[in-house]
Amino acid sequence: MKENNIDIGNNYAYPLGDQLKITFDDPDYKEAGLFVSKLYREKLLNPDVLTRTADQLKAMVNNGKIAVAVSVDMAVIDAGNMALKSKDSNDGYQYIWPIHKDGISKDKVKISSYNSIGWNVNVITTKAKDPEGIFRFMDWEISEEGSRVAFYGPKGVYYDSVDDKGNPITNDKYLNATPEEKKAALGESYLMAGNTTIVDTMKTSIEMKLPEAKRNFTTVAQQTYTFKTSSNASEFFDITPAGNSDEGLIAAKLLDLDLQTRAKLTLAKTDDDVTKALETASKDAKTLGIEKVLKFYTAKWEDNKKKMGIK
Repeated sequence: MKENNIDIGNNYAYPLGDQLKITFDDPDYKEAGLFVSKLYREKLLNPDVLTRTADQLKAMVNNGKIAVAVSVDMAVIDAGNMALKSKDSNDGYQYIWPIHKDGISKDKVKISSYNSIGWNVNVITTKAKDPEGIFRFMDWEISEEGSRVAFYGPKGVYYDSVDDKGNPITNDKYLNATPEEKKAALGESYLMAGNTTIVDTMKTSIEMKLPEAKRNFTTVAQQTYTFKTSSNASEFFDITPAGNSDEGLIAAKLLDLDLQTRAKLTLAKTDDDVTKALETASKDAKTLGIEKVLKFYTAKWEDNKKKMGIK
């Protein structure tokens, strides 16, 4: 893994200093390709790694048929962990620090990103009878109280009081309730507008006070590994071109090229095949017009940095 690498939302370009470069020309990307290809050739990766569906992965995880898994959806691993532990309390999964090359500090390895903008958009239509009331509700929903009610219900169900930081002090009913019972009582805990900082602080405060066997697998993993291996990518938010623009059409083709290239790297029969695949991908990317897309990205990136006061 590259030190201090920040994902900009695709796999064919990456930031290096104040420049955006073509990933296919990156020596570190090539090294990663060689490593994955070696794992596949030595049968250390599942043969269906490129064709397996999400449902098939879930089934394998739930039945303990995966030794090491990498997933962007922690809920998949969480559900699998619960399924295994329901049969044997000593069974289950455990999170590990992201693998990285010898000589690179593990604390500098970042495998995911977050931003301060958010990932969803809420709108108030012109036909709304009380737009100010809707806004007041959304404002409440991201407050301490709103976040607490959305995730842990009203006072008197799973908590009877809060601490000096506003975190629920859960009661015995919460401690003894099964995950299914909590889900039935609280629903999906989905927020139209949410305050991640408040929610994560509450979850951590509650889970760490529970006996280890009762702690939520995902919440503990987030605090122990996930948050520590994520980088703030707010400066790269909303830099992708519109899909019907010249740059957007090129970007779509580049994304397809990247997917095809990663498959070729994985299935490469020799190290030379990896090198050739990357050389071909770099040439094809330039033919498609990647420089035009990088120019667009860079302009938007610079504008974001200016707005954020980043030099």
